[in-house]
Amino acid sequence: MRPPVTLGHEIAGVVAELGSEATGLSKGDRVLIDWVMGEGACGFCLSGEEALCNKVKYLGVHLDGGYAEYVLVPHERYAFRLAKLGAVEAAPLSDAGVTAYSAAIKANITPEKIVAVIGVGGVGLMAVQFATKVFGSPVIAVGQRDETLDLARKLGATYAVDSNRTDAAKEVMKISGGRGADAVIDLVCSERTIKVFPGVLAKGGTYVMAGLYGGNLAAHGPLVTLRNQSFVGSVYGNRKLFGKVVELAESNVIQGITTSTLKLEQADAALDNLEREKAVARQVLVP
Repeated sequence: MRPPVTLGHEIAGVVAELGSEATGLSKGDRVLIDWVMGEGACGFCLSGEEALCNKVKYLGVHLDGGYAEYVLVPHERYAFRLAKLGAVEAAPLSDAGVTAYSAAIKANITPEKIVAVIGVGGVGLMAVQFATKVFGSPVIAVGQRDETLDLARKLGATYAVDSNRTDAAKEVMKISGGRGADAVIDLVCSERTIKVFPGVLAKGGTYVMAGLYGGNLAAHGPLVTLRNQSFVGSVYGNRKLFGKVVELAESNVIQGITTSTLKLEQADAALDNLEREKAVARQVLVP
């Protein structure tokens, strides 16, 4: 990332203008933007996995993003038309929704499997919804704040565990009757989480690492083998999943997790809210 650059990668809005070669959209269309853009010709891009492209670019990181009145999107394929959702509700789906859906798919969850979601911020709250409302699984939400845990329950979590007040790993084992969680979706992956929660993974279970907080995985190889466990990384998703997330939200199967809106001029205040843990789920800036 080389500043200056305009931040903001979860972007929804109205098409103001179209380039001369753009097709399939009209001025005035409400759209949600896919912010992950590959160079287009490599094997990953051609297979639809642009997030894995060696030359990938992100809106809000490499290209100017959504903390602005207008955003330049390089190609119409990154704009998904919205039929029912408003921009404020839809915006977080572009990262929190797609990342959570991809992680839930990789977790190989089914209705009879217990899922532990570690970290119930914006992405974790979406993961709770996908696990419960799309895949029908019972969910143990593990977090550190009453507000987010209460919201996790409202969004479908069967159990909510406060890791500040109890030994979360022991609580997961207790809830699962000593078996452990059949899937763990770690949206934190700090030293604290990735050191503790592999210990609650059941035999034959899948541990999905989708967080980026710098933890190092240290798993005893023979034990992983004997327990037939899988540890997989999950970075974002792809345009196919993006379209499915939009479809699920527009069908009211899942819902956006916007809990507050601020003016564009309040961007610094929104970031301060995050740092001071005053924000719940997603804040959305409205120009």
